[in-house]
Amino acid sequence: MSTANVRRIELEPIGERELEILRAVPGEARVQSLDTLYAQAVALMRAQVREHHPEWSDERVRAEAVRRIADVDE
Repeated sequence: MSTANVRRIELEPIGERELEILRAVPGEARVQSLDTLYAQAVALMRAQVREHHPEWSDERVRAEAVRRIADVDE
């Protein structure tokens, strides 16, 4: 499957102030935040895949979304 329509984004390095803030967040809260961010990323990617492939089953859409997020080529 081609990922030609998937845009790569470049992230800026995190600054010292941001690192201070993140280090102050308790571990459990960081894990919960990452879990929420991952769920949102999957939902957004599923919506994009569904838009491009409306004929696909929900399972195939989910698998493709996860594959794209993980950047895995079969």
